[in-house]
Parts: sequence; C-alpha cells; structure tokens
Amino acid sequence: QDNNASGFALGFTNTTTNTIAVCFGHNGNKLQFSYKFDEGYQPSDLVDEFVTITMVVDREVGMVSFAVNGMMQSDTLNISALKGMSITPNVGHLNLGHDNN
Repeated sequence: QDNNASGFALGFTNTTTNTIAVCFGHNGNKLQFSYKFDEGYQPSDLVDEFVTITMVVDREVGMVSFAVNGMMQSDTLNISALKGMSITPNVGHLNLGHDNN
C-alpha cells in the first residue's frame, strides 16, 4: 500500500506460516499485520474453493474482525494506533451489478 494512501489492503499469503498480509493506512500512518485464520479456514484449507471473506472494522474501538464463509474468526486486529480514521458513517450509495440510472 502507498505510504500516504488511506484505506486497507489484503495481500499475499505466506504458505510457510499460512497467514495473509493485512495493511491499514491513513494520511501516512501505516499498520501491517500477518493474520492467521482459524483451523479449517486457512488459505491452505480452501484451495480451489470459492471463499467469501468479510472484514468488519469497528473504528470506535479500533478493532478489526474477520469472517470466512460466514464463520467469525477468533483472532482480531487492534488498529487503535492508527490515528485519524474517520468514524463518520458512509452515507453514499453502493451499487452492485447493473444500474439503470
């Protein structure tokens, strides 16, 4: 992720540790983690399968949780050190698929 970018990135899988790289950034501040999913939901367990990964960011308490195929994972990430992330809710529109407008 660009050093001055705001947002997040999910990165490469480390096949030795069975983790994925997770990076959060805001205005030059950056936090990087190696995240390990629960047993049975790790990348090596899900080869050649369609997988849904959901990331929940609770900015008020500075924690990130993950779910794989709807199953919440036991580990969380503490991003409270990432100062300046807005807690203003996103009130914009999210359009998936075809938009007739």
